[in-house]
Amino acid sequence: MAEAQLQFDRPLWPLTGSKCPVPTCRLETHLTKFARFNEHWNSVHVPFKYLLSCKVCKFYTYKATEARRHGKKRGLNHVCTVEKVINNRYINPGVGKYKYPTPEEKEQLKQSMKKRDKERRDSIDISFFLFHKDRESTLDYSDEEENHHNN
Repeated sequence: MAEAQLQFDRPLWPLTGSKCPVPTCRLETHLTKFARFNEHWNSVHVPFKYLLSCKVCKFYTYKATEARRHGKKRGLNHVCTVEKVINNRYINPGVGKYKYPTPEEKEQLKQSMKKRDKERRDSIDISFFLFHKDRESTLDYSDEEENHHNN
């Protein structure tokens, strides 16, 4: 039950990407792809990893897709075994992992971004106009015009 509850409390992956939300994480890169974020999370913010190693040769990987590719490329006798190992790079996240948005959530995010951007544009346009309107009313060009005509 707690697992299902956590699923709903997770923040949605921003459409514009994000840095890692873990304050103590050393990754400073802004990640634009969810797959890349997921890779980072699984390599650093999960306490255990699954090491896949070939029974025949010295091949090993942490990625199931690479283990499958190895087996297809080298032959059926190159089967990888799975071993749960401690993640030496582990950093306790202390926060929830981003959740990839559903199509409906994506659409809601797009609409809220459009609304926010429009509000920003409108507030900038109004403040810019008000600033220049106030400046025009306080400027006195009469002396400048007289000096310009006298020269």
